[in-house]
This record gives sequence, C-alpha cells and structure tokens, in this order.
Amino acid sequence: ALVSEGLADIFSETVTGVSAPPWSNALAHDDWSVVLAHAEDEKDDRDYDHAAWFFGTGRLPRWAGYSIGYRLARLYGRLNPESAQTGMIDVPASALMTVWPDLKKEISTVK
Repeated sequence: ALVSEGLADIFSETVTGVSAPPWSNALAHDDWSVVLAHAEDEKDDRDYDHAAWFFGTGRLPRWAGYSIGYRLARLYGRLNPESAQTGMIDVPASALMTVWPDLKKEISTVK
C-alpha cells in the first residue's frame, strides 16, 4: 500500500503537472526515523493496520503511509530517471523496495 499510494501521487504529478497533495509530505522531520523503523518492522505484514498508517487512527502520525510511499517513489525516480519520465506506470512494487535502504540513509542524513 505504501508503494502503490506513492506511485499514484507521482503519476498524478507527472500527468497533471500539479505538486503532490499535502498527505504526500505530511511527516515532520522528527517523525521520520521512528515511522520508518515501524514501517520496516511491518513492511511484509499483510495484516497491517491500514487506517493507522494512512489516516493516523493509531499511534502513527496522520498520513504516514502516504508520506513514506511518496518519498520512496520520488527517490526511486531520482535513481531511475528513465522510469520517472513515464510516471513509473510499469514499475513493480518490488523495484521500489530496492531503494528502501537508500531512503533510510537519506532520512538519517537530513538535519
């Protein structure tokens, strides 16, 4: 779900030329490391709490899932510009997950 939502917002940006919606950039800097660690623990869990990840109904910040997915898709696009040109319409979720370590590194170095 993280990947599909991130790809959806990237595709929307590509097609419309309009910046991503607010849910795509909703996490405060201080939230990122905690949220990414939690996401890593649950990234293969098919019984995840969708409402908590995307709407903030639990202990996660509202829109955390959208923000992670968008940031992951943007990073993949930067590292794979040929895919980014088409809005990444044919990129499988597994390909985006290959940049997960890069996302963690990027988040940890941003001050």
